[in-house]
Amino acid sequence: MKTKLSFLSIAFLFFLDTPIWALSCDEHEPAFTHQSLLTTLRRDGFPDVMLDNVRKLRLKRMGSIKVSGATCFTLFVYTAEFDNGPGTDTHAVARLLVIKNMNYAGMYPIDTLPIGVSGNTVNFPGEEKWGNKIVFDKEQPPQQIHLNGEFRALFNKPRSPMQKKTKSE
Repeated sequence: MKTKLSFLSIAFLFFLDTPIWALSCDEHEPAFTHQSLLTTLRRDGFPDVMLDNVRKLRLKRMGSIKVSGATCFTLFVYTAEFDNGPGTDTHAVARLLVIKNMNYAGMYPIDTLPIGVSGNTVNFPGEEKWGNKIVFDKEQPPQQIHLNGEFRALFNKPRSPMQKKTKSE
């Protein structure tokens, strides 16, 4: 009995150290419903104020980019309007949300909506010299991008000191 238990323990430890492979990564997979995307965002530290205190919240899927057998980025355009109360103007925002292997990885502030995804690139209108694309070619999303003449950082949830990085991060 102890031999069987030891063998199972070794097999289990092997699976803990093995990266999870993205089963499918294309324009339709991994699949998210509106509710499952909201659940993922809330679970993974997306700011609640950007989900709860908004009008006209829209989440549009742009596509998925597979950079390796273990990494799939799914991209959504987030648009919303914030109302600061009576007598104030409505403030509209747009963000490109990055989901990595079914987990929220961060967001980029964007001024114009992307044209689409081609290969490993999210394309935006405008001239290349001013920045009109985001290339996903590594296991992590780019920490800084260049769009419309500005450098912008990936905004992601802060990691608490008690959390450890996972093998897929």
